[in-house]
Amino acid sequence: MNVHVSYKVQKTPDLEKEINHQIEKLRKRLQVFRPELIHLKGIVEQNSPREGTHVSLNLRLPSGQLAAQGKAASATAAFKSAFDELIQQLTRHKDLLRASHKWRRQKGTPQDSAEPGVPFEQTVAVVTPPTISADDIRSYVDVNLSRLERFVDRELYFRHTAEEPPGDGLSTGEVVDEVIMQALSDGSRPEKIALEPWLYRLAIQAMDEAALNGWTVGAARICE
Repeated sequence: MNVHVSYKVQKTPDLEKEINHQIEKLRKRLQVFRPELIHLKGIVEQNSPREGTHVSLNLRLPSGQLAAQGKAASATAAFKSAFDELIQQLTRHKDLLRASHKWRRQKGTPQDSAEPGVPFEQTVAVVTPPTISADDIRSYVDVNLSRLERFVDRELYFRHTAEEPPGDGLSTGEVVDEVIMQALSDGSRPEKIALEPWLYRLAIQAMDEAALNGWTVGAARICE
């Protein structure tokens, strides 16, 4: 998890201890998400002694974004209040994800035909976001190629060091080429907001397939 906290008040050992404690509590509830795709930003500031300390938190997940605030006489209490609210929101968010996943798994079974409920995703209240286009992929690669390469570098490094004995393995360029090719040819692209994590998943899949089957098929497609 990537954490960045901006302090506009004096940073004390008690405050730092409380923040680390709350981050660890939050981290335990985020184990279902890939750590490198989680971003937590916080701001702590004091407008006046009478108003006390105000804390704002923003948690960005692959599945959405959560925001929470807390206000108290002390910075430690304000952080605890903000994190408590954030964890409550996270719990509800995960419950919604589980419910949605459960409904998709049950869809198509004979029992569903007797159920009158309609999932929220199919109601007129939903604004369907645009899906990723080939131009979106090219634009992302033009601007963020180094981010994708760094992600692949880390994954390849961990896989390489875990081998017994270590092998030469794949190159970053080979995996990135495969990811871009797969992304441009995939007809079932996700929503635009999920572009980056989707490309990361394609990279993981490419490395898994290469580990099982070798790189011959992917390399041949790239050269065509």
